[in-house]
Order: sequence, then structure tokens, then C-alpha cells
Amino acid sequence: MKLLYSWAVGLLGLTACSKENNVTPHLQAAFNQEVTLRYSQTASLPDLQAPELTLTLEDVLDQRCPPCFSPGTVQAVLAVQSQNGERQAVRLCLGCGSATGLSDSAAVQANNQRYVLTLHQVTPVDTGSGGNGPKKDKQAVLTVQR
Repeated sequence: MKLLYSWAVGLLGLTACSKENNVTPHLQAAFNQEVTLRYSQTASLPDLQAPELTLTLEDVLDQRCPPCFSPGTVQAVLAVQSQNGERQAVRLCLGCGSATGLSDSAAVQANNQRYVLTLHQVTPVDTGSGGNGPKKDKQAVLTVQR
């Protein structure tokens, strides 16, 4: 009986020490269609082999508080990379007023072309006192128009 118990505890210990697979898949996305990016995930537009544009959700700043008087804001920080490797950071915001200078959409210039990025939503929305959920659980829904 002790041997069986020791074996079960040892097996449980081995499985508890296994690493999580935190690899976020690289997505293929299309222009003018919604794409959902998880925190630190990358999408290539319009295809993976020869991307015209590459987007990475680098940060999420969630200050929303649904039960509060003011619902708050959420910002998504994206890295936008052109075909030739030039990178630029774009900050999009939901709930920000015009006085902040931030908006839910922004135009970027890359590949001698103008693209418009629009943030539609960030999930999940925390139900507590604002933004306490882990960033790794955040997802941003956006579109890229050319």
C-alpha cells in the first residue's frame, strides 16, 4: 500500500512540475476583417510567407471598472512592422476622450502606403476595481484597412 501511495505521489509531483506550453501561435489575417490577437501574439497580413504588414499586441493597459461611476479606459499597444522590417508603435484606446490625444483608430504609413488600424474591443473586461486581470488573458479585436 505504501508503495502504491509513494508511486502516486511521485507521479503527481512530476506532472505538477511540467511546464505550461505558452507558445502563442503566429496568425495569418486579412485586411478589412476583424482579427483577434492575444497578449504578445503576432499576426501577418495578408499571409504568413510574405507578410505585407506584421502586428504584435505588445501591451494592454486596462483601467476599466464597469461597476464604477466612470467606466474607465483600455489601451492596446501594437508593434507594426513593414515588409522591410521598419517598426513603429501604435497606441489605440477605448474610452479615451479627445483631450487625451488617443483614439480607437490610428493611421500608419508603411510600405509607401497608408493603413488604418481600429480597435473594436479588449476582453475579458474585469468586474473588479479595474484592470486587475493578468495581461496574458487579454485579447484585442481589431481591423486593418488599406
